[in-house]
Amino acid sequence: MGCLFRCHALAMCIIIVSGLSGDAVPSENAEGQPSNSGFGYGGNGISGDRVSSPGHASGPSAAAGTTENEVSLGSEASGRSGAHAASNLTGTAFQGATLRRKRPKKKCLHPPEPGLCKAFMPSWYYDMKTMTCRMFIYGGCGGNENRFATENKCQKECLPWRKRFPVCSPTPKRRNCRTETYWWYFDDERATCHRYKRDMCLAGANKYRSCEKCMATCTNMNFKEACRTIIQSEPGPGGPE
Repeated sequence: MGCLFRCHALAMCIIIVSGLSGDAVPSENAEGQPSNSGFGYGGNGISGDRVSSPGHASGPSAAAGTTENEVSLGSEASGRSGAHAASNLTGTAFQGATLRRKRPKKKCLHPPEPGLCKAFMPSWYYDMKTMTCRMFIYGGCGGNENRFATENKCQKECLPWRKRFPVCSPTPKRRNCRTETYWWYFDDERATCHRYKRDMCLAGANKYRSCEKCMATCTNMNFKEACRTIIQSEPGPGGPE
């Protein structure tokens, strides 16, 4: 009897231990991840990362049919797609705001209009092609709103997102130097470029290596024709002795 009782007790212990190892031992998942055994509740009554939806089974049977890898991959893909969509929306909104901010005012989009009269009034306009302010000759009547009294005013109105940096209207800074180069500068009162004598250097933004570069940068005139006339009247090569 004693032997039979001990054998029965040993058999019961084996059954109990087997049941614990199959149902009660937690899986070695990362903290906060759903377990493969049981329901795997995360404290909110939802099994893992799955949420019941119409046409899909829920509860223990559904959880048993979905592996941990499937749940994890599904959640990761969903997160990536959501983040990508949010990034696209944010980028689009940012680009739209940037484009709106950098678009010149409507009045700056008109071409320069000299008007019907024949006065000589050097004025500034915004050039859409070069995205700079240049000089044209206004006749004194008519015209449009793309006309400004100074280069600085033109930049303020039509290039508000840029730091104002006039390159044609500042008074040139002169200094003596040893050079064989003739420097040019733009005279915004006469709407033309002038050449300095040899051994005179210029500093600042209003300085150019050639008449053509000076006139092309600062005016809408035909710089080649203009410079042929200008060079003949300026001291230096091609000018009067």
